[in-house]
Amino acid sequence: MSQPTPKQANTPSAKDEQKCRLLTLPGELRNRIYRLVLLTANNEKISISSTGFSRPALTRVNKQVRRETLKIFYYENRFKTTIHAFHPALLRKFIACICTADSELEQRLLSYTLSVPLDSPSWSNLMAWAKEYHGKILLARPHPPKKLREFEMSDMTRHVVGAMFETVRVLRKQPWKQVEEVLGVSRPTLITLDRRWEED
Repeated sequence: MSQPTPKQANTPSAKDEQKCRLLTLPGELRNRIYRLVLLTANNEKISISSTGFSRPALTRVNKQVRRETLKIFYYENRFKTTIHAFHPALLRKFIACICTADSELEQRLLSYTLSVPLDSPSWSNLMAWAKEYHGKILLARPHPPKKLREFEMSDMTRHVVGAMFETVRVLRKQPWKQVEEVLGVSRPTLITLDRRWEED
């Protein structure tokens, strides 16, 4: 790709002119344009992986456009991720990324779907996730038993884990150490379902 000459570099580009024109449009019209660019087709979910996720360049144009577009992008799209071995690191990284992008963004207003495979049980990871949920560092959690019944999901491990997080929600005002002791009562049941819950 050819480099711009000094003359070219000092001349307002068509892109810069487009930015200026965009910001002179009425706010309602700008929002319509933003949604055309920022929202996925057919309400498709945006995948969050260990390498991050795709965010349109429009959110990085300048401070004003960034301020106007971030909430549309994060609040009106739907996201999805997989929590491997019950480890909350990926989810935590996603939330941290959002808070870094804009400290005013609220985690509770995000829409995302969690896939939680059961192939790698880890009690320590599960407790780490429960602790962060208890402290409201993370608001995402496995489905509670009531929701699992609605989805006709009968796997007992999911029901036990879901009930544990429901317990955390109910006991949020109690100290974590006390909540952790209550959750420990469920570990023998998980071990009965899968011996690997005993390993850590």
